[in-house]
Amino acid sequence: MGLYLAATVILLLWVHAVSGDISPLREAANRWTHSLPGDNAIPLDFARGFAEGVIPTPLHATWLSSDRPPLQTAMFMLTPGFLIAGADLWAYQAAGVAFQLLILIAAWALAMAMTDQRRIAIVSVAALFFTPIVLVNGAYVWPKLLAATFVIGAITLYFYSDISVSKKTVLYGPLLGLLAALAMLSHGGTVFVAIGIIPLVLLRPYRVGIRTGMIAVSVSASMLAPWILYQTFADPPGNRLVKWHLAGVEVIDDRTVPEALIQAYENMPIQAQLRHREANLNVLLKAPWSVNEKTWDAIAELKNQNRQGIQEILREIRKKQFFYMTMGMGFLGLTLYLLPLYLLDPQTRIISLTALMSLTVWVLLKFPAGSTTIHQGSLYPPIVIILLALTWLGMRSITLMIAVACVHIILTIFIYLI
Repeated sequence: MGLYLAATVILLLWVHAVSGDISPLREAANRWTHSLPGDNAIPLDFARGFAEGVIPTPLHATWLSSDRPPLQTAMFMLTPGFLIAGADLWAYQAAGVAFQLLILIAAWALAMAMTDQRRIAIVSVAALFFTPIVLVNGAYVWPKLLAATFVIGAITLYFYSDISVSKKTVLYGPLLGLLAALAMLSHGGTVFVAIGIIPLVLLRPYRVGIRTGMIAVSVSASMLAPWILYQTFADPPGNRLVKWHLAGVEVIDDRTVPEALIQAYENMPIQAQLRHREANLNVLLKAPWSVNEKTWDAIAELKNQNRQGIQEILREIRKKQFFYMTMGMGFLGLTLYLLPLYLLDPQTRIISLTALMSLTVWVLLKFPAGSTTIHQGSLYPPIVIILLALTWLGMRSITLMIAVACVHIILTIFIYLI
């Protein structure tokens, strides 16, 4: 908790230390990478619509209120900042950063579940905070890290709970269902993780038992139902992102998801479908060598005191780290290729499988060719791969783990603070 609070304060100060924009949302969108769109304001616009009693259509730019899950809006409206100041920009930004950095608490719980060693958990969480994924998405407060938080919570509870089925508390099933529903209500990219882990859950039903499992499903369904009804009747069609990601249909139309999927695949030859999957895999595995080389180039420029040249190199690095998963993991991006090692270790195997299955589903289901960039999916896989790498290494050599984490942190600070 102390690390979480400290990280929140550091990030807020960091983002707004040199503000060239009166809006903290635009400052967060422009601070580190290329100019990002206004997606971080969508939950705020939704909250404003509720507060004013009129939710506009479209809600933000061309986005409907039914296009993006509403959890961050609901959470913000329950904060003291909203209750006191209303839909204030600074109140929303501060709350949004705090919501995103809940990922550090979830990461701590997972690291402790895998290793039961406090030192390893501390180093893992510190290294996770100093990754491009957390720094950028923690300040640019679209609710991607919030979704990953609840996914990690649900997976940790399901796979690492030591409570036997006969001794499950009455709260276990509802809590499991609650975490799963909150993940889905945070961000649509969660669906790729959900589809990926369903087979793993079905292969281990004894973890909860039939009765507890039915309770969990019932709780999730009851929480998701109001949002589905809102999408269907209040601001239809509500299936825009699903058709975009799974069928390549960007414009709003009257087709159902099955109809869009069938037509998309009927109109595309098998060879083209395979090329799309190959392009998705290539983007996912895009090696971070160019980023590493440019980082060394920027370090070399320090000798020449060429600050402008360094800034240009670092801006290019940060832009690539926003899009590509391995690059967005920073120095630890190389650990993606070590995933087979974590599969061999009983302590990390199940989490490794969840990451592998999620990535496989992502590659296979994303329809547009080469669209497996970080912001079009879930942040769960890269986050847990970072945790897997550090915990796996820490269980073998805490000294080597700390050394690797320090190199990673120093390089990230250089890229994002210089």
